[in-house]
Order: sequence, then C-alpha cells, then structure tokens
Amino acid sequence: MYGSKGYELLKPKRNYTKHKHIAAVVTAVVLAALFQTADGLLPRFFGGAALLLIPAVVCLAMFESEFSAIFYGLLAGLLWDTAMLHNNWHAIFLCVLGLAVSALIRRKMRNILAAALVLTSFALIGYLIVHWLFSARNLTALTNFVFPSFVYTLLFTPVFYWLFREIENKWRSRTAISIQ
Repeated sequence: MYGSKGYELLKPKRNYTKHKHIAAVVTAVVLAALFQTADGLLPRFFGGAALLLIPAVVCLAMFESEFSAIFYGLLAGLLWDTAMLHNNWHAIFLCVLGLAVSALIRRKMRNILAAALVLTSFALIGYLIVHWLFSARNLTALTNFVFPSFVYTLLFTPVFYWLFREIENKWRSRTAISIQ
C-alpha cells in the first residue's frame, strides 16, 4: 500500500554536512585547548606561552555566524577555565571576542588573513594587558611573558585561519548552530 516512494516522502532529511562541520570545529577547539593547557605539549619560547584559544576563536568566528561564534567561544572559554584554578573569566572573554569578530567580519571587514592577524593582535594585546595588570605589574613580567607570548601566539594565527577556512570550504554551513 505504501510504496517506497511514499516512505521516502515521509522520511525526514538529515543535514549531515552541518553535523560534520560542527564536529570538525569542536574537535579543533578541543585540540587547541589541549595543546594550550597541557604542560609540555608545546614548548615555551623565551618564557612566553602559546595562548592558542585566542587565535582559534578569532579565526573560527570569521567563518561563523554571530550566534555560532558565541557558543564556540563559550566552549573554548570553558575548556580554558576548567584547566585553570584562578582567573576564571576566559569564557566571558572568548564569548564576547567571538561575537565581536563575527559581527565585524559580517558587516565591516573582509575575511582575509590580514584581518585575522589584526583582530588576533588586538585580542592578544587586550588579554595580555589585563593579565599583566591583574597578576604581575612589573617590568620583568612584561618583557619575559607578555611580549614573547604575543609573538609566539600570533605565529599560530595563519594555521588556524587556514584550518577553519578549509573546514568552511569542505562543509559549507554558515549557520552551523542556528535557531530554526
């Protein structure tokens, strides 16, 4: 009575592209958090640490909608806050950063590597100055941690930009997490 065509019409269609896109982005964020927070996985150059989640959130927000960027920033910030026992404000910082970057790219800026470098630089300067003001406030911490961390972290921006651009090109899904 119900032929195969009738059943095909009733069967819901799943968007596996969206699921693959979300899985790839979440995997990249979790791996960046792992490399950033686990001691010994990345070397420290001249006393500077690689703050991988900042360029990761900036670059992924460049390819996502504002709504998606907030949740990916929240995920990255919660992973960062979970690994630290103090300074638990990274989730808020990365949520706001993801929203701001996504809104700027959608409305005012072009989505190119130079924009990713500029936006990551501003985010890093803001984060490192706040970190310096609330933790050390001496000149040796500025020269031994802030400057090397800025340069070391900025070197990862092209890697994350390329990674999230490839994820976007492979699984085109502008609204990976959206209210429908």
